[in-house]
Amino acid sequence: MIKKRIATVAIICVALVALSGLYRSRYLIDYEKIIEIDGELLKAQVVTEPEEKRTGLSQRRTLESGEGMLFVFEKSDFHGIWMRDMDFSIDIIWIDENKLIVDIATNVSPETYPDVFRPEKPAKYVLEVKAGYVESRDLQKGDRLDFDL
Repeated sequence: MIKKRIATVAIICVALVALSGLYRSRYLIDYEKIIEIDGELLKAQVVTEPEEKRTGLSQRRTLESGEGMLFVFEKSDFHGIWMRDMDFSIDIIWIDENKLIVDIATNVSPETYPDVFRPEKPAKYVLEVKAGYVESRDLQKGDRLDFDL
């Protein structure tokens, strides 16, 4: 009887550890990437699902200077960004499949909604960072960012 209870508890513990590992890999590890920008590191939450992309940063009240959100799209296109339900201004960086910056919009404020911001050239990724980040790093079109997905 005791051995059966111990086995049951062990199975439950293994299942809980496995489920927590699945949750952690799905929602934490896979969705936090380090992007190297001009020798400095930026921690970015990676969003790939349509609902995540629609929500973007609107659930946050602020964004730290070393943080961002990286939108990953299936293919390069003129992906638009809006400021619906946002509480703070951001810089928007469009990046092509070679990880080169193809366009930048700086200090985009919540008051611009319902305007949609689109790049001049097709992009596969969009990086949103705190307003002022682009200027503080002197980022320009054609600069290369380093990250792995």
